[in-house]
Amino acid sequence: MELGAGSAGQARDGLTVSRYLLGKCIYNQDSLPKDPTDLFEELGFTDLHVAVALPSYSGRVSAELLTANFVSINSTDTLGWTPLHWAASKGDISSVKLLLEWKARVDAVDKAGTTPLMVACQFGFCECVQLLIEEGADVRMRNARGNTVLFHLSNECAGFVGQFIRSGVQLDQRDDCGSTALLASVSRKTGPAVAAALCEMGANIDSRNEHGKNAISLATNFNNAGGLEILVQHLQKRSEVATTYDSDDVMQAFSSNANETALDDFHQGEASHSMSLPRPSYLRHWAPDKFGHNALHFAALYGGTQVMKVLAGADLRGLNPLQQDEQDLAPDDCFYLYRDFYYGAVRAPFEEEEAAWRSLMDSARRQNGLLIDCEDDESLNYSYDSNSDDEDQVIHRNVSDWGGTSSDESGDVCQDEDIFQDAVQEL
Repeated sequence: MELGAGSAGQARDGLTVSRYLLGKCIYNQDSLPKDPTDLFEELGFTDLHVAVALPSYSGRVSAELLTANFVSINSTDTLGWTPLHWAASKGDISSVKLLLEWKARVDAVDKAGTTPLMVACQFGFCECVQLLIEEGADVRMRNARGNTVLFHLSNECAGFVGQFIRSGVQLDQRDDCGSTALLASVSRKTGPAVAAALCEMGANIDSRNEHGKNAISLATNFNNAGGLEILVQHLQKRSEVATTYDSDDVMQAFSSNANETALDDFHQGEASHSMSLPRPSYLRHWAPDKFGHNALHFAALYGGTQVMKVLAGADLRGLNPLQQDEQDLAPDDCFYLYRDFYYGAVRAPFEEEEAAWRSLMDSARRQNGLLIDCEDDESLNYSYDSNSDDEDQVIHRNVSDWGGTSSDESGDVCQDEDIFQDAVQEL
């Protein structure tokens, strides 16, 4: 079946279907229509675009072709890509060299502000990246969203992190959404090597985006066990250094814009102006986001068993297992009531998921002084019917076993927060 120009409907990100198929290398000599003129017009292709993007159709870029089409060497297609963008996307070194020799603009930008260097980094063509740098590509450029080249790195190109930073790229540069390169790298599962390289260069693991999510929250939210493990390992290295900080740091660590609790009393009244606490940075990176969600909420809703295991093995001091979000939901509530609705990945058997969850929660309680030793591990009793459609089901906590309180209709959760507050002060 031919894939012709009749596929101009919109695909993801505003791309036409034809453009999407071309980017995925679906088009080839056999699938192109006999007369692809309309297709090329739809894509905004010049003869140079065709030669780079579809060399099987008309042959590769050559000096003869450049001589005849020199005037269009920097022409753009419908998305603003020049022939050099296409050559970079395919790692076509010979075409990149030839185009640059004929004065193609090395820093040409498409409609999204993306340069050929960013494209080569995204697709993982290291030789092409190095060539573009040697030919004068500006590594400090940012696209229309404020992303630097560090935001576009694939695992294959992680080795360029240090070189880019030494060349003037800001390690913790924020984009228009408040994200950093580290936050971007853990938001996709394809970038653990990039996350590791950024951490090694000193990326701020506590940076938060416009929603108050840090790297740990995002890695957990996107079920990125590999990225999360990199972050946990980095924290373990950093934990060897103890820091003294003042009451402002304590307030920043515990306060949540979405959830004013009894912890605010600790911030304002009980914290002295200068006090030493073990590993104070942990109080910051486990703090909830603007909606009151901490890493346990994200693990409950989106994390697989591997993510839970990675978290359970981390230093969880300062991670509140009793934290309630702006809808008064604790992590346990999220796991037992809403996980089926939010978790979209391939599921392990529920018994396996629950065992991993209970292990994580026990680790968080134990490390924060909340778990009382018990032989039968029945500190929590749950009555939950997975077959029921009743959204008002509640999780019944056996509060006599571990001193917690469940939230009643009045929303009184202060006792839970008092328990966590007291436990943190004793750590």
